Amino acid sequence: MIEEEAELRRSLPTAIKIWFAFDFIVCCFPPIYLAFSGRGPLPNLPLSVGYFLFAGLFVTLSILAAYRMSA
Repeated sequence: MIEEEAELRRSLPTAIKIWFAFDFIVCCFPPIYLAFSGRGPLPNLPLSVGYFLFAGLFVTLSILAAYRMSA
């Protein structure tokens, strides 16, 4: 198991690693999503909800891309 994880780390392209780093930044630093705390185009729907939906989709796509690269 550990050998497989080490091989996966080496085999992932640099673009995927950068994407994962950006995922970390998007998901873990509150000032980014707090900046989106205003009202959105829909009534009573804050922009931060859209931010969380975008972040979730972005992370999901990065995981799927890494999976496709390793397969």
